Amino acid sequence: SDYHPDLELAHRDIVSRAITDRMLKTSHSCVYLDLTHLEKSLVKERFPNISKVCASFGLDLSKDQIPVRPGAHYMIGGVKTDLHAQTSV
Repeated sequence: SDYHPDLELAHRDIVSRAITDRMLKTSHSCVYLDLTHLEKSLVKERFPNISKVCASFGLDLSKDQIPVRPGAHYMIGGVKTDLHAQTSV
């Protein structure tokens, strides 16, 4: 496999990079989450919030492939401070 041994269970930043890599390699604007192999009741039980969000867009998490794009999970940067948390801003 081209990806981390933990696949979709890897850390978010690793999964985000893998999604970005796949999108670049395929020239697609997203990848797809496919939970169709799981029982509908399990999907609703395990993922109640995202199931509701998907439903609001006419998507059924247990039947449809859900478009996924990487998101920013970390704030990089900020305001430089000294040892007393003072800035020049």
